[in-house]
Amino acid sequence: MISIIYFILATAMFFLQDTYFKVGGVDFSLKNPCAFAILFLALLNFTATVRLNRVVLLARHTAVQVLPYLIPFLFSSVIWVASGADAVTIANGIGMIIPQLLSVCVAVATLYLFGEKGIWYCLGSMCAANFLLVLVVIAEGGLGPFLMEFRTLLLSFAVESGPLMTKLEINDLTFAFGPFILYLLLNRKEVSHSFLWMLVVALLFVLGLKRIAIPAILLGFLVAFILRLLPEKASRQTELCLAVGMMLVSFLYIAGIRLGLFEYLETALQIDTKGRLGMFTNLEPYYDINFTFMGRGI
Repeated sequence: MISIIYFILATAMFFLQDTYFKVGGVDFSLKNPCAFAILFLALLNFTATVRLNRVVLLARHTAVQVLPYLIPFLFSSVIWVASGADAVTIANGIGMIIPQLLSVCVAVATLYLFGEKGIWYCLGSMCAANFLLVLVVIAEGGLGPFLMEFRTLLLSFAVESGPLMTKLEINDLTFAFGPFILYLLLNRKEVSHSFLWMLVVALLFVLGLKRIAIPAILLGFLVAFILRLLPEKASRQTELCLAVGMMLVSFLYIAGIRLGLFEYLETALQIDTKGRLGMFTNLEPYYDINFTFMGRGI
């Protein structure tokens, strides 16, 4: 019974993740009530089972996972107080942090409820939610146009995508299947029904295909494969170097955007950035690559 209730709540949570409503100028996501319901379900189960060994293990990991969200929140709090930010700005900023913390808590609740099997309950809910989204898109545009656009998407390798495919492409859930593809590729011998899982996950991943996603998967698999061949100590040291390198590259990427990378790609190289130029232009007032720039909060 618990697994059925969880599956329904998690499917609704993933399906409604991009559905928002406003209250007093602040955006709220419809997925949050589903997330809180999952936490309540785990709490009820905890009162009945009290598996303290699992709680201690999960508490340690939770503390590590929430740090990337709590640290920016603390810095932002200082900025909001120092700059005298208005209530709506603060509420919107906090509203960016709460879903992230909720996501960590839902993951913890899932692992408490089901242990290692939790990953498959989570993935099953993601697949169900994405299939529901596909059905909604088909209902809006028709099966024939949907299949034609999907064919065009594959043949053009995502260079061309119609309005129906775009609705799936902009769905964040699509990209969450990428890490699962890597996991299934690297652990296919240990996973029951790995071929079936891979078939479903790959289909949903391709339905929202972005060109950058394919080399990302291939590179991720190659790096993980090489790391597994190294001795444990060398593997840890290499992972640390890679992590630092990725952070540096990410920072340079953000700096490049601020200095006009996308304008150069669109004007000089005639590369279609798929709306990224407009998106980052809207973000320009909120960040700067400058030691004296305090920031504006989250």
